[in-house]
Amino acid sequence: MDPGGHIIVSFPGEPDRSQSLADARLCTIGRSHSCDLILDDPAVSRRHARLFREGGEWWIEDLGSRNGTFVEDRRLATPRALKGGERIQIGPARLRLRPGGQPSFDHYSDPGLTVALRSVSVNGILGTGPGAAPAPAPTRGADLLHRVDRFARELLACHASAALDERVTALAADLLAADRAAVFHATAGSEELVLQAVQSREPDAGAILVSRSIARQALSEHEAVLVRDATADARFSAQESVVMERIRTAVCVPLYDGYEVTGLLYADRRSLAAPFTDEDLSLAALFAHLAAVKMRETRAQEELARRRLMEEELKSAARIQRGLLPSEGIDRPEIQIFGRTEPCLDVGGDYFDLLERPGGGLLLAVGDVCGKGMSAALIMASLHAQVRALAETGAPLAELARRLNAAVHRSVQGSHRFITLFLAELDPAAGRLRFVNAGHNPPLLLRAGGEAETLTSGGLILGVVPDIEYEVGEAVLDSGDLLLVISDGVTEAEAAGEEQFGDARLLEWLRPRRGEPPAVLVEALIDAVHAHTHPAKPGDDITVMAIRRP
Repeated sequence: MDPGGHIIVSFPGEPDRSQSLADARLCTIGRSHSCDLILDDPAVSRRHARLFREGGEWWIEDLGSRNGTFVEDRRLATPRALKGGERIQIGPARLRLRPGGQPSFDHYSDPGLTVALRSVSVNGILGTGPGAAPAPAPTRGADLLHRVDRFARELLACHASAALDERVTALAADLLAADRAAVFHATAGSEELVLQAVQSREPDAGAILVSRSIARQALSEHEAVLVRDATADARFSAQESVVMERIRTAVCVPLYDGYEVTGLLYADRRSLAAPFTDEDLSLAALFAHLAAVKMRETRAQEELARRRLMEEELKSAARIQRGLLPSEGIDRPEIQIFGRTEPCLDVGGDYFDLLERPGGGLLLAVGDVCGKGMSAALIMASLHAQVRALAETGAPLAELARRLNAAVHRSVQGSHRFITLFLAELDPAAGRLRFVNAGHNPPLLLRAGGEAETLTSGGLILGVVPDIEYEVGEAVLDSGDLLLVISDGVTEAEAAGEEQFGDARLLEWLRPRRGEPPAVLVEALIDAVHAHTHPAKPGDDITVMAIRRP
């Protein structure tokens, strides 16, 4: 780098200035009048930093300042060599080193204006982050402060997101006495802007088009941009427009909510007789920050309201689903039956039912819809209705299973869902059981003497193909025998770092409890599954039905 050059100093509320380094090897920077470059601001230490020349390059070093020295927004920990044009932030001041030749300012002069285009860090205006400094004190006195307070109060009133952009735009136009004002939202992951609201004194004022370079400054660099005279800047007249024809002065500030920039607030005037000032720029940035915070809070409140509504709807759906299932079991001298399902979410896809059949028999059903949540619950409700409707026809068990499969295939077609189902007819007096197992967990028949059998006869799960013939199996429950029908949420329940609950553990758990009443046994088994997965909740719906012959 050429060891000569200039330092260009941009300071809020002042025109840019230049200091030559052509004959210097050292330049101290600070608030003290003994420094070579004086930055008179409380955020700057008395001896804040220094520039020094070494090996043909300019280096910068922080001198133990209170608020730090930043190069390209990174706090300086050790001395480092500077590249031409790198941005140095010391308190509210922004410095750039220009090697050799004449100083090159970041604005174009006009005889009637001090600055045609200037930009200020929003962090500096808001008093946060690197380069923080208090905003310039208002010069229009108590009236201005009263207006700002009024606008802030109006802004903080409750508004829906759909109306908030319009309200922000109207308040900004009033606060800044602008001919036009607009709010743009930024498209996530790109520099595209979407116009959300426009406020104009003239109905035919035309469209608003923000320059890409200015939008980039506001969105990426968190800078508030002031254009005092767009027509005086060759970059806008020759290459791109800040706004449409006849716009003379404008401000463009980021909607910064303290976490991210979500869009832009823009305002302009057509008359150069009353150009926007640095004070207007600070007011616009402060107002845009308040508006962005309000927008963020409004979105959060609306999302919370949506979540609460969804939670209420899920609770209502859970109550309806519980109402579809038997609330009581059967406790007769010849047979005892009890079942319960516990979804892992508010609603689930497990199902059980207990129906009287013509002739005094009982129809037992335990099913499991693939998946969890609302979609599985809807399929479960459909299965419940289909079982009950077909059961009333008095069709034989094999025919009942075949027709259920066809109905399920029609209802789940294209959803990649299926249902496992254990369907059985029980003669309570004789203990005779006829069953179809359509891909369900094999029920466990525990004899009074401790021997265990599984019931597997049946066929394919429901819903995969439209036409299946099912095999009917038979078993007899003698006095003291226990039949346990479960969903896979029991045996496949697992805790972090542990094996599944499993069939072997289930049988070991069940043997000493086979004489307990089914209602007691079902609740105890569900508790055992919870204890196995603790502290986590079970990851699947749990259904248990116990049938015992006293």
